[in-house]
Amino acid sequence: MARETPLLIFDIDGTLVDSSRITIRTVREAVSRFAHLRLPSDREILGTFGLSEADMWRRLMPEGTLQERLGGSALYDELIVQRLHEAKVLLPHAAEVLEELRSRGYRMTTASNCDAPYLNAVLDSQDIRRFFHNPLCLGLVGGTVKADILQVHLSGKPVPQAYMIGDRASDMEAAAAHGIPAVGCDFGFGGAEELRGASRIIYALPELLEIFPDLG
Repeated sequence: MARETPLLIFDIDGTLVDSSRITIRTVREAVSRFAHLRLPSDREILGTFGLSEADMWRRLMPEGTLQERLGGSALYDELIVQRLHEAKVLLPHAAEVLEELRSRGYRMTTASNCDAPYLNAVLDSQDIRRFFHNPLCLGLVGGTVKADILQVHLSGKPVPQAYMIGDRASDMEAAAAHGIPAVGCDFGFGGAEELRGASRIIYALPELLEIFPDLG
């Protein structure tokens, strides 16, 4: 029987990419279409990174109706996809680290709390889809928390070992829910307090190469 290789499950925002600059601009443009609503601050927008799409828009438009939030979300999705294709948002060394991990024999995938248009735009615009097998996000699995994405990744064919790699508490919680180790990225949006459940902490992506040796 062929030996299954370990699975590395990557968060997206704050772990592999930093789209904060264009996200702030795009959120403000989407919310500004509703003149009676207050524009969120930079800090409020950044605080929504890692949240589900529904929770994100509840925070960004707390006085808005459900229809207004859905409208803001739809406009945001349309604009952010276009702008991602015009920007370079990969974190330093991300592509090189992913390439090296693949060459060392690891399987890799994604688990992001975003919707499908955003995930697909990141993977395609930054040319990193080629590294991932069955990349998923909350929108694609119809879930409510990140653990729902891991449930899809880890069900069915046995995986001898899997690791969650991310920068937010939701990544640590998802790993804990499935009893797998988490690598906390202390260079993203969460900060050290959110990474307390991590098995390992890294401060730059190349440090992953010290944790995951060549499987050959």
